Amino acid sequence: MAVAAAAVAGLVSVSLAPADDAVAAVEPAAGGVAAASGGGGGYVSITPCRVVDTRKTDEGAMAKNAVRTYQVAGSGSVFAAQGGNPGGCGIPADAAAVEVSITAVAPSSSGFFRVGPAGASIPNATFLNYSKGQGITNTGTVPLGGGQVITKNFSGTAHYVFDIQGYQSTGAAAAYTSVAPCRVVDTRKTSEGAMAKNAARTYQVAGSGSVFAAQGGNPGGCGIPADAAAVEVSITAVAPSSSGFFRAWPAGTSIPNATFLNYSKGQGITNTGTIPIGGSQMSMKNFGG
Repeated sequence: MAVAAAAVAGLVSVSLAPADDAVAAVEPAAGGVAAASGGGGGYVSITPCRVVDTRKTDEGAMAKNAVRTYQVAGSGSVFAAQGGNPGGCGIPADAAAVEVSITAVAPSSSGFFRVGPAGASIPNATFLNYSKGQGITNTGTVPLGGGQVITKNFSGTAHYVFDIQGYQSTGAAAAYTSVAPCRVVDTRKTSEGAMAKNAARTYQVAGSGSVFAAQGGNPGGCGIPADAAAVEVSITAVAPSSSGFFRAWPAGTSIPNATFLNYSKGQGITNTGTIPIGGSQMSMKNFGG
């Protein structure tokens, strides 16, 4: 679901606090709110959507020094073959770049991963570092070459998952306005407390009111307009009781198969990305401890 020509709110952070289960906190930080833009192009946020999952491919895990090219934009049967959403994620073939969350799954040793536009050399900048056996996610903006990216795995064998959060459009899109860091949820301060395994909750992100204090956030909210289309959000897992993962999506829509954050037992870890919101709210589900 693309959200174009609308307001996009700033960086929000979600933390999972120590408890028998995971606890979540949401906090807007160093991000912004966007107003509608004209037809000059810009960022378009989408409901998180998977384009690659090597666990579901014939090629399987990437070996040490393996180089692969994957389709990200456009449509076609290639996406199913890559383990992604059949037919693609609705990203225009001429998109210049994507915001992508890349997860390393069960690497056989410590290592790192690089990604860049197809048709270019492998960049010398690292996108993701991982430790042996660690499931970890990082999010960033990656340029595309002909709708594709080129990737290289350094060190141990690892599976990879690519989830798209949005793309740079050549048409009408939402503009972005930064805001000062501001917390909207902290489950450590709520009556509900930690999020148990498979728990799903919906939290207010935009607008104002007493609900923010009840969520453990800044009383009255963070000044994000009620009609904001999306937020850039940092989600943190704090001392979860076991390994697992976390998904976030616009309230009122189906849960995506795209993962926002992976964590290990006892690990405090953060990932940042842009998530559309529905009715000023964001839904989330905790998988694991």
